[in-house]
Amino acid sequence: MNDKWKLYHPSTRTGKLCYQYCSEQSALPIRDILADHNKGNKSEPNYETATYNWCVNCNQPSVRAAVNDGLTHILFITKYTGTVREYRDRYFIVGYYAIGWTDQLEERVAIRAKKLCFAPIEKAYEITPERWKRINTSGKTLELTNLRYATQRIREPLLEEIINHIYKGNALDSFLHEAAYLKSQYNPFDSIPKGKIFIINVGANTASPLQSPAFSDGTFEFTPIPEYTQIDSGHILSLKDLRQFNAPEKPFIDLFPEGMIDPIKNVHNDPEFLTFTYGDNIEQKRNLQKLQTGDFLFFLARLVPYSGGIFQHKRAYFALIGFLEIAERLDDPTSPLFTSPAFIRSAHVIRYLTDPASLSGFAIYKGSTNSRRFKYAVRFDREFVEYVPLLKADGSLWDWSRTTELGIIGSNTRTVRMFIDPSTEIGRGQAKRFWLHIWKTQKWEKMISTDKRSC
Repeated sequence: MNDKWKLYHPSTRTGKLCYQYCSEQSALPIRDILADHNKGNKSEPNYETATYNWCVNCNQPSVRAAVNDGLTHILFITKYTGTVREYRDRYFIVGYYAIGWTDQLEERVAIRAKKLCFAPIEKAYEITPERWKRINTSGKTLELTNLRYATQRIREPLLEEIINHIYKGNALDSFLHEAAYLKSQYNPFDSIPKGKIFIINVGANTASPLQSPAFSDGTFEFTPIPEYTQIDSGHILSLKDLRQFNAPEKPFIDLFPEGMIDPIKNVHNDPEFLTFTYGDNIEQKRNLQKLQTGDFLFFLARLVPYSGGIFQHKRAYFALIGFLEIAERLDDPTSPLFTSPAFIRSAHVIRYLTDPASLSGFAIYKGSTNSRRFKYAVRFDREFVEYVPLLKADGSLWDWSRTTELGIIGSNTRTVRMFIDPSTEIGRGQAKRFWLHIWKTQKWEKMISTDKRSC
């Protein structure tokens, strides 16, 4: 699905400025995800896919010129409008892409980074009047009054100075966590999506001593399964490496009393909701091979109400916790993309770096910028199943008489498969009820973007 990306070979070590609107709802100088400037819900620069100009058309003349002239870097400049008052209304270079790949999308050129770095505002590169004179050696914008259309090229040694400055303060993890959290607050779709809907069961189950906690306000945290590769490779994640979704500044382990969990226990964080990847053995789970670009892979997890350090196991329930809108599939570890920023956070790439034989039969799916980790759990119970309705593989209704509701749901979702095909008459009705229920649960409006195609 990603064979269009072509390796990029720059000819001159030069960077080019590109402007981004800054969020008003974050301390980070992150892109304007929630349309604070009434310019649409910004998806560019897209840290999640490590792309620029791929999700939507953005700064096309600048991107095309950078590629045509063989430049090495895109430098993102912004007027800070975030929550840290002392830095407001000042200009900063907040991040950069080192261009690694290009893609031709109809009338536009997209780029993908082989390396990207973004810094918090206190560690970003401020554009002072003195620095602006060094940057703007031949431009017409002489004063720091409006850099919205800044496109200056920056060469050595100033380029190296800027890159090193941002690299030292790199906080890409924080940007990814913040982006996922902010994106969970708005609907990326302005109509019912047409992609097929697949559902797969993921995360900690009854065999694990640590469950996925659900809270009284409907929010939750996802607990991944243990990683079988229990060696200190420098790649494998442990519980202490995870952060909370609902409080991205806090470690995951802070949720639990001391002694409840082993913080250094390795985890298989799959799916991961920062760069939106999921990997699995497609030789064993053949239905995954049917996933096409634009289809949806929904994740079903067992959640347990949690309060005061106590899990209420008897009240456990299943819930949909997020989805990938499939954009790419990668199953070739020899591809340069495999260890690129777009895929390196996949649990299967991490496992592969420790145990290369582990990738046999596996594929890694990459979600589009429309992919979401939900803020609120979508209860997957009998009422929901019958409302849609979700049917068995043979087209019949679920039989609820054999065992408990949890048991029936577990049995019917044990094997990943396609549950809804909107291209059929019955599927269109199912998809509409399915999506509208999710939108209602997430408290999403139909669409809050003023311009969906805005960058």
